[in-house]
Amino acid sequence: MDYILTKTTFTGVTKDYRTITMSESNCNWDKLYDAIIEKQWGRVEELCDLPTAINNYGQGKITVLNGVVYYQGSAVHNSMTSRILDMMSENIEVEPMFRFLENMLDNPSKRSIDDLYRFMEHNSLPITSDGYFLAYKRVRHDFTDSYTGMFDNSVGSVVEMPRRDVEDNPDVTCSSGLHFCSIDYLTHFRGDNIVILKINPADVVSVPVDYNNSKGRCCKYTVVGVHKHGEYTDTLSESTVNNYYGE
Repeated sequence: MDYILTKTTFTGVTKDYRTITMSESNCNWDKLYDAIIEKQWGRVEELCDLPTAINNYGQGKITVLNGVVYYQGSAVHNSMTSRILDMMSENIEVEPMFRFLENMLDNPSKRSIDDLYRFMEHNSLPITSDGYFLAYKRVRHDFTDSYTGMFDNSVGSVVEMPRRDVEDNPDVTCSSGLHFCSIDYLTHFRGDNIVILKINPADVVSVPVDYNNSKGRCCKYTVVGVHKHGEYTDTLSESTVNNYYGE
């Protein structure tokens, strides 16, 4: 194989005259370097082939076919695919993303899954190690919900309601359900305190189409922390998340 290797990039030409490349940010960079030193050219091609690299990295859970990424046989939306590829390129553990996808595919509603894709795509919210995600909610001074005052939202509380009672039509903007939102939407809610929620993707019911997909309805969540105004970053840094979970 003809190739050029620098400290940060690799470019090679295969026997069938295909150009393959890789940069040092790729999670397979060290493996590629070793393969070049050992002149394992087939291995070099395999490592530079992104679909093959993803298949190997996913250990059977993630596959690529005709340019589409699948998780356990189900096509993955472009926003999730981009997150996975970004995490891989930065050597970030992607197992939480696998768990998130698995939890999401446990959601009984395809519409809810599509709604959640939209919500995650439009908001910078973290995914936890067990495949849940974090979101915000405004509550009263005594940590009961702002609308009815009947639900306790103090830290550690698990709040839930029957899924059938949650409005599942995203075109209905204000209706029944347990509400969550991004930080950008908080100004549209009333309440003295802001709590941080941990939500299973399987429990998301709908994401109303108003306000740029920045709020949603679910049937269950756990309150894991109180947002200190100005103390934490808007996107909930990893250290902040860890503080709330004791990890």
